[in-house]
Parts: sequence; C-alpha cells; structure tokens
Amino acid sequence: MQDADLFRAMLEYRLCMAPLAELLARPGVRERVAAAAPAPEPRVPGPDRARLLELLG
Repeated sequence: MQDADLFRAMLEYRLCMAPLAELLARPGVRERVAAAAPAPEPRVPGPDRARLLELLG
C-alpha cells in the first residue's frame, strides 16, 4: 500500500490480468518488492487481554 506501482501490479495479478511471472519480469519490480517493508500489524481498538482482565478483576 506504500508503493503505487507495486499496488497496481498486485491488482493486475489479483484480477487475473497478468501472470505473476510477467509482473516480476518487469524492470525494477523484483527490487522494489524486496525493498518493501512488511506492513505492521493493524492495531485492534480497545484494551489488550491483560488490560481487559485487569478491568474485569
């Protein structure tokens, strides 16, 4: 979601518009995929388990 070109390539793949091998053969795509940082886990709103148990206790 951070790189617009990679997002478009992902959409092409997911919508069966282009095979993965074709997308990875494009100039710079492999390097950009390798350089992309994994997205952090989304934070769930509300207290975590420890805080919930504290509130209930």
